[in-house]
Amino acid sequence: MQYYMMNQDKDYTDNIEIVNWFKKIDVEKLEPGKYQSLEEFYIFEIKGSEVVDMLFSPFFAVSKMVYHCIKTYEPNMMFTPIALWNKEKEQTYEFFIPHLEREKILTESSVINNYNTYIEKAVKKRRHLANNYIFMLENFDKRQVIIKKELAESILKRGVRGSEFIPIEEE
Repeated sequence: MQYYMMNQDKDYTDNIEIVNWFKKIDVEKLEPGKYQSLEEFYIFEIKGSEVVDMLFSPFFAVSKMVYHCIKTYEPNMMFTPIALWNKEKEQTYEFFIPHLEREKILTESSVINNYNTYIEKAVKKRRHLANNYIFMLENFDKRQVIIKKELAESILKRGVRGSEFIPIEEE
């Protein structure tokens, strides 16, 4: 089974930026077992002009199109809806924070920096199957999102913008 790490595409240089998010949401609550302490809905002001389909910072959130793709593969997954409001353009965008589980799939052959925040080389066991189509890595300080091939293909077929999918090697 092929898996991919998802990251922000570096070619998108004028991505939106969420303003003053730290006053509204505690990112420590974006972990399994803590999602229930989130508010039912959030509104965030944004700056920038390039609205992409997945946000990776300060937290992982997806557009309505990606939300529907995920729900096809993960019908029981919970989400927290958020509105991203561009004051200058007087536009609002509907996004969702998925309540992701953490899974351990990487082997000792993976290369991770000393601060446990950046993966230089991701390697998994050939026969290891994750329980979810999309999840975060366990035992990794950053919220690195991993996605199975089927879901990645479904999202890519719909023309996702602003994300890159980096294959995870198998041993």
